[in-house]
Amino acid sequence: MPAIPAKLFNEIEALSGAGDALYEAGDYKAAIAKYKAGYALVPAPKEEWEMGTSLLIAIGDTQFANGDFARAIETLTTASFTPAGMGNPFVHLRLGQALFETGALDLAAESLQRIRGHGDDSIFEDEDPKYLDFLQSRTPNL
Repeated sequence: MPAIPAKLFNEIEALSGAGDALYEAGDYKAAIAKYKAGYALVPAPKEEWEMGTSLLIAIGDTQFANGDFARAIETLTTASFTPAGMGNPFVHLRLGQALFETGALDLAAESLQRIRGHGDDSIFEDEDPKYLDFLQSRTPNL
């Protein structure tokens, strides 16, 4: 696959950076708009570009932070099927958390359990402890 032209790449990066700044400021709706604007510029097939996957993950993470768990599930599920998203511990963390928040506990446990294949629970360190507690209650021998 050829590289994204530099001018387009820089434009997408600028939108992503603006989204990151808005996220950090707590303006989640505006951050999502910036991320989506950047994603719209990613050439087709969007899922094949690492940049496309990164933007999907940012959108899903921001939807989660905004409490829009159903949309986060949709977005992060899409990201989990991309080449750069398969096996990505952060994707499975946020997807599992969003599933947990909607009450889809079996699916949440399955998604969170995929993180365990990466060797440790350090990804949970900055997260609400309820998610690791939940996972440990579902897998008490770990």
